[in-house]
Amino acid sequence: MRLSTCRKTGSATSAGAGIALVAFFAVLAATLYAPAHAASLPLAGAIRGGAVPLPRDEITPAERARIQSALDTNVESLRRVGRLPAISAKAGLVSQMQWPLFLVPGHPEKNARTITNYVDHDAAYPDQLQDYACGTRTYDQANGYNHKGTDITAFPFAWRKMDNDEAIVIAVAPGIVVMKEDGQFDRSCQLNDNPWNAVYVRHADGSVAWYGHLKAGSLTSKGLGEWVLTGEFLGVMGSSGDSTGPHLHLELYDSNGLLIDPFAGSCNNFNGESWWAQQRPYNEPAIDLVMTGDAPIDFTPCPTPEAEHRSSYFQPGQNVFLTAFLTDQQRADASVFNVHAPDGTLFASTTIPSDADYYVASFWEWSVALPMTGATGAWRFEVVFHGQTQSVTFQVGSSEPPRAEIAEYYAASLDHYFMSGFAAEEAALDAGTPIPGWTRTGRSFPAYSETGAGLSTVCRFFGTPGLGVNSHFYTAFDFECAAVKQLAGWTFEANAFYIAANVAQCPASTRPVFRLYNDGMGGEPNHRYTTSWPVINAMQLRGWVLEGVAFCAPL
Repeated sequence: MRLSTCRKTGSATSAGAGIALVAFFAVLAATLYAPAHAASLPLAGAIRGGAVPLPRDEITPAERARIQSALDTNVESLRRVGRLPAISAKAGLVSQMQWPLFLVPGHPEKNARTITNYVDHDAAYPDQLQDYACGTRTYDQANGYNHKGTDITAFPFAWRKMDNDEAIVIAVAPGIVVMKEDGQFDRSCQLNDNPWNAVYVRHADGSVAWYGHLKAGSLTSKGLGEWVLTGEFLGVMGSSGDSTGPHLHLELYDSNGLLIDPFAGSCNNFNGESWWAQQRPYNEPAIDLVMTGDAPIDFTPCPTPEAEHRSSYFQPGQNVFLTAFLTDQQRADASVFNVHAPDGTLFASTTIPSDADYYVASFWEWSVALPMTGATGAWRFEVVFHGQTQSVTFQVGSSEPPRAEIAEYYAASLDHYFMSGFAAEEAALDAGTPIPGWTRTGRSFPAYSETGAGLSTVCRFFGTPGLGVNSHFYTAFDFECAAVKQLAGWTFEANAFYIAANVAQCPASTRPVFRLYNDGMGGEPNHRYTTSWPVINAMQLRGWVLEGVAFCAPL
């Protein structure tokens, strides 16, 4: 049996509003998911949604002049010492640039591509706007500032993605680092005159890319005058400087110092050709995230990360809050929410139309009450939008296993890393026993101390004294655990923890944990596990090898 509704929202809401909440409550006729002879009971549901606040920025004339002066000085210094090749006209960037903002490999959301603002091609102000496609998806200020870059954010939950190093900035093209600025406050919520954290890369054709508003302390380990390749890590998305929230501001200049808009369009007054290898469409409607929660999402004041209230575990009769986050939603693009019971039947469905002509980024949340009896197991929430479908599973009748924080330790004498989720073991290491010299790095990731649906057992081994290496080895694969247990050179110590381990693509509501290998440096093999791409970048420059995603830690 199923519940089916079609919703129409109230008055139109401006896409530029803060959070346009279109909330209403209705009693929905429904049949509880139960045997055919079960009584029919009313089911209450509520929908809210609309625009999500998006970041913007500014660079004052004084700050822009300071940046340009420092760049000119650095370029001249590098030229004098022969570290800056001569400009090559044949090395133009036209049709070569790659996308600059990505979620880390293996991330369940896959894309970071929400463009909040384009370059403003109308020199007049205020509110005289024109982007490359003759639209108005840009902004200016009453003080005469016209937006000079492309703003891209990792929607939704950009603050959490910044804090967890989930959204990384990469080089759009190969070039030389001509300036790095770091150490500035990175949780700006309003426009100000503060400097930003940024990396500036000069390309072979003399053009320069500015990558701004980066997270403090996250910048590439590459220094002034060093080469970076296309796709190489430059930093983590942040909100440093004159910014109202986490995003990347990409600004481009040609070899003559003239502003470039990398997007080709009939209203691009600066350059005729696209600088992208593949230019993204002006409108790119997409489902960014589908999630379940045990309470409404709390859009907390900046800079506090939103209270997501995510949950994949529910009890019969409990309300489930079903949410979809969308990009480039137009009035004609309704979203369809479907809830499927464990046997695949459609339990509930609703259609949520947009209440505005256009939303850069929107969210829609529907509350559904689960049946009081029957149908425990894996349920599925599905969203259909603009010809796309995305779904997520949730468990009914079971609880989330207890969590454990997996702490990282480092022994300088060995140059080895180790991780533990056992409280007694951590207390002993902190006390310097049984082996002194192990200290906390301050890094950790969450996992589980007991098994549950969709979780893998992580086996922990240590090299057998006299036979094996002086190092630990972890595996989340049952077949590998069984095989290693048969090797005399390894001693099984414990089931270290339980965690999702789909290494190709992490499941919903998790983030990747990466494994690095020291390649036997120092005579003994050692692995390091981390969720941080700045850590990966630093370790790679030390000669460590990135082996890929090892686990998927819960959010």
